[in-house]
Amino acid sequence: MIATATSLFEGIEAALDSLPDGSKVELNRVSWKEYDQLLNDVYEARYFKLYYDEGRLVAMTISFEHESIKTLFSHLISILAEELDLPLKGAGSASLKTERKKKGADPDDSYYIENVDKIRGLKIINLATDPPPDLIIEVDITSSSINKFSIYAAMGIPEFWRYEEAEMHFYKLAGEEYSEITYSSHFPFVPAAVITEFLALGINQDIPTMNKAFRKWVQTNKK
Repeated sequence: MIATATSLFEGIEAALDSLPDGSKVELNRVSWKEYDQLLNDVYEARYFKLYYDEGRLVAMTISFEHESIKTLFSHLISILAEELDLPLKGAGSASLKTERKKKGADPDDSYYIENVDKIRGLKIINLATDPPPDLIIEVDITSSSINKFSIYAAMGIPEFWRYEEAEMHFYKLAGEEYSEITYSSHFPFVPAAVITEFLALGINQDIPTMNKAFRKWVQTNKK
């Protein structure tokens, strides 16, 4: 194991160990080589997510609240894909990185929809040659993902869903920036407010209750 990666990992781990779940540590002037080594050499051991933007590294621990909300999205997205007969591949929190633009991220959740055929059978995604996920999801509990916009925009990710303060927000990539939209580009009849409503059902009750109600809504409203 390369010493710089080990030192970086141990420093982050020690800092996060003294903080509550959902905390973050920010470091500046971290080289791409150090970030890449951290991903490659200590990936299996880490219990935190990483975001990298041109030398700025953010490491975030994961809380129960965060994870319990994050897991709801896979159910909602799967129901949409099933009812609309769309292809779907989940990429979860798999690390995304582009050395050319010196940016990297571990999203909360991610999906391929339009580009499923282009990544079918792949075990590793290389953004230098493969398309990025069509949809990225971030759940903001203790910190905002606004500063991640530039990372995902540089990767060319078409749509970004952000959950913050019990409310869903949809964003569409226009040029090099994200603009907030009311309806999803991938699921045009689905507004952000409806996802907010059914997430609340999953949070306050349970997943089967949310799934049954959401499927009924989709069947009634799909076009």
